[in-house]
Amino acid sequence: MGLPKKQTTAKPRKKLNTVKTCRGCRKSYRPNTASQAFCNPECKTTRQASDKRKALDASRLERFMTSAFAYWMAGEAQRAGRLEIVKGHTVESLLALYDVYKYYLRANGYGDDNRLYAMAHVHPVKPADGDYIGVLFAENLFVCPELPNKQHGNQYFGYGKCIHRAHTSAANFVSEDESRKSIIRRVVRYLGEDVVVEFAKKAKVQPTRRIKRISHLELFLDELGMTLDELHACSTVKLGKLQAQLAGKEAFVITSSGKDQFGVLIHELQRHAEFRPDGVGELVPLLEQLQELAAANFLSSVEIVPQRVIDKVALYGWKVMHGQQADLDHVRDLLRPYMPL
Repeated sequence: MGLPKKQTTAKPRKKLNTVKTCRGCRKSYRPNTASQAFCNPECKTTRQASDKRKALDASRLERFMTSAFAYWMAGEAQRAGRLEIVKGHTVESLLALYDVYKYYLRANGYGDDNRLYAMAHVHPVKPADGDYIGVLFAENLFVCPELPNKQHGNQYFGYGKCIHRAHTSAANFVSEDESRKSIIRRVVRYLGEDVVVEFAKKAKVQPTRRIKRISHLELFLDELGMTLDELHACSTVKLGKLQAQLAGKEAFVITSSGKDQFGVLIHELQRHAEFRPDGVGELVPLLEQLQELAAANFLSSVEIVPQRVIDKVALYGWKVMHGQQADLDHVRDLLRPYMPL
């Protein structure tokens, strides 16, 4: 039989003589081991949670800065020549603006080549005269067919949201040749990273396929026979086709028919009824009746309502959206011979 093994008891480790700063609470402490980075387990847990939150925030900020929405905002700031068009935005007002932007994409069939609708301003960005500039807020924007928007030009009838030129700063000037990426960085600083990150979180903003496609196609401008400006001017659908062209296969494109004119007009009138004191929402029931009769025209051998009347009422509706005073009696007079009111 062998001799029994000698029983030994582990001696408690002596604390190191060095003093370290806790990575969590930043207080001084004496570590038990050379690798100990926190004064206690609670500090370690708190620090790990903080690091995870910061990583998420950085990811959300990056997703915003590479989104189509951010590039659109930068383009609008460039058109206005001032960062102040986003002055005063909160997380809630950015979410409202994002909803208008998404509806604009939806009305246009999510990137179809034939864009039917524009993003119109109630108060123009650059009015024909006056010292006020239309700003980039939901109450100053609406989705409008291209033709009425072009015919309206930069006239101003009233309403909308604006800022006086005297309240702008030379430091916030945006030049026509500044890159969109640079403008986006300035917009983020102007609004505040906290606001942008919280908005990106709530809106679930994602990097746009468009930006990814452009970044890839920029490497093949010679093969495509295009300039950089021509590439950036392409619709998302067109970019997909160019990418497929390079890959030597036909593009698979998901299309959407968008929205009919009366549907868009009714939607925007209902939304702006919240901002307008002139009762634009009261036009909606009349337009809904007219929308049904206009659809019935296609099923009838005789026009129930002449197309010229439909067009006239629609054009009036878009003028009201541009800020003209809503006149319910005027619309009733136009429609009285053709429908019960």
